[in-house]
Amino acid sequence: LIYQRQVKGGVSRIFNEILPLMCSKCRALSVRLVALGKLAQDFPRHEQIRPIKKFSLDGILWPQRVWWPVDGYLRELALLQLSGQAQNAIWHSTYYTIPPGWKGPKIVSVYDLIHEKFSHLFLGPRWDQVRREMARAIHRADILLCISESTAVDLIEVHGVSPEKVRVAPLAHSSVFEEGTAGFSGKPDKPYLLTVSSRFGHPTFAYKNVKTFLDAYAGWEFRKDCEIICVADRWSDLERHVLSDMGLSDDVKLRANPSDQELAGLYHFASASVYPSKYEGFGIPVLESLAAQCPVVTTRVPSMLEVGLNAPFYFDPTDVEELRQSLTRAVLDGRDPDRIALGREVSRRFSWDRTARATLEAY
Repeated sequence: LIYQRQVKGGVSRIFNEILPLMCSKCRALSVRLVALGKLAQDFPRHEQIRPIKKFSLDGILWPQRVWWPVDGYLRELALLQLSGQAQNAIWHSTYYTIPPGWKGPKIVSVYDLIHEKFSHLFLGPRWDQVRREMARAIHRADILLCISESTAVDLIEVHGVSPEKVRVAPLAHSSVFEEGTAGFSGKPDKPYLLTVSSRFGHPTFAYKNVKTFLDAYAGWEFRKDCEIICVADRWSDLERHVLSDMGLSDDVKLRANPSDQELAGLYHFASASVYPSKYEGFGIPVLESLAAQCPVVTTRVPSMLEVGLNAPFYFDPTDVEELRQSLTRAVLDGRDPDRIALGREVSRRFSWDRTARATLEAY
């Protein structure tokens, strides 16, 4: 499912990183990747990874408004027919799909509980259906593989699952973020604050809290000396109108879909990396920033504290004035050599090798 919906990054990055590592660590492991429909990106490659022949149900389950109440169930049924019931096979769901009738062990990866904890942002029958399908997969699973300790705590609290079923495989950052800036030619002329995953136009993006960051920046003492660079896939017309209404159109720039090498360079030269989210399952941008020797300003919420420890400059996600103070501290003191060294030490606690090993242990 994730390879049909994501062009790059997100959940697909996890499996792109760990599946080849897992295969190299366990020669007995055979991975079959199953998808229904056209892929948005290629599957990861390894001699032990075998794609299953794909076909699309999109033209069959049409119009969507008629089929969506049973869309998930029918797709899961098709997955079962496509994948079969291999002996000693584990079904690992990358996004809450378990075929009805699957007789082998079942593992479900859990990334966050955003749809439950911020349900007021995800309203209507379709989101209710999404929550039901997620809950069904979670309660059918034999093992629930979480990307952080904070996600594990939320999962147990929200769904009441047994802690004995829960495992944690923390995420990591790509090594490119530690490799310096050789070949990077896109350094902006003016000092800047960098913010990643910075969409803010639609109500479902409200938990990203970018609007609070913009409010803080608009009244910040160093605004004239420092612009904002937002990394996102695109901006909507509404987002451009928001910037215009706030008088920030000339101060806030979009960098759409940079490569990891480009993003590493942007982190390295930024005055600070700002990640204002009210809730995340892990917070890879915090880790990437620390690895790239960039001061980090982020929220005092469980997943950020788990990832960043005492390296970032923290603020309450609802406190605009505390955010301004943290921005000032980061810009003035964030490049202290001891703090930069601490950030790199913190980032090195995580690796994709560790994630791969934890996933194999769950298998």
